[in-house]
Amino acid sequence: MLAERTTDPEYLVNRRRRLVDILEENLLHTGQTSIVREAVDGLVGNDPP
Repeated sequence: MLAERTTDPEYLVNRRRRLVDILEENLLHTGQTSIVREAVDGLVGNDPP
């Protein structure tokens, strides 16, 4: 998918958009996981246990 080469600008835009959507979704879930972890163990950021 990402290794394919094409000159069609519409295809390139769609491929970039899909990649950005995937990254955005992962980052949102990572942030939510950190909030839940901080609420459970009381530590903030990268504090050692």
